[in-house]
Amino acid sequence: MANLDGLLAHELAKLLSCNRRSVSRWAKDEGMPKNPDGTFNGPACVAWIVERIEGRLQEVKAEQPQPGGEWLAAFRRERFRIARLERKERQGRLILKEDVIGKWAERVRLVVAGLEVFADRLPGALVGKPREAMAQIISDEVRQLRLGFAQEGEYCPAPFDTDEAAAAIRGVFDRLKPAVLATEGAGHEGDQAES
Repeated sequence: MANLDGLLAHELAKLLSCNRRSVSRWAKDEGMPKNPDGTFNGPACVAWIVERIEGRLQEVKAEQPQPGGEWLAAFRRERFRIARLERKERQGRLILKEDVIGKWAERVRLVVAGLEVFADRLPGALVGKPREAMAQIISDEVRQLRLGFAQEGEYCPAPFDTDEAAAAIRGVFDRLKPAVLATEGAGHEGDQAES
C-alpha cells in the first residue's frame, strides 16, 4: 500500500477503516473522487471525507437555535396576533365575548319563553282535532318558533330576505312578548315579596 494514488476499493476501505461497499457507495452516489482507471487517490478521498464532515458540522450548527432565537420568534408571533386584533378592533370587526353571550342569552330566553307559551296554548288548540290537523298545528308552531330564533340580529345576518319571513318573525315575537313580560313581571314581584 505504498502507492496511495492508485488504491483499489478494498485497499481504500482498509485505510479508512470501513467496508468496501461504503467506498463503492460513496464513489457512485455521493461524489467521492475516483481516478479514470477506477482506482482511488487516497489523499484526495481523505480530503473529500474531511470536507464532507465539515459541511455536515456546519449544517448541524446552523440548525441549532441561536441564543434567544426561540423566545424572539414567539415574541414576534404574539406581537403579530396582537396587531391583528387591534386592527380588527379599529375596523369594528372585533366582537366582545360578553356582547355575544348577552345576545345569545336573550335569544335563548325568548325561545324558552316561546316553548312555555307553546306548552300552555297547544293543548287547547289541539282538543278535538284530527291527527293530521294536530300535526299541521304543531308543525306551524315549531316553524314559527324556529323563524323567531333565526331572526336577524346585531351579530347574525338574516337567514333569508323575504317579507313573509319578516312577518312570521314579527308575529312570533308579538305573541311571545306578553308571555315574556308576564314571566319577567312575575319573577320581579316574587323577588319583591320575599324582601
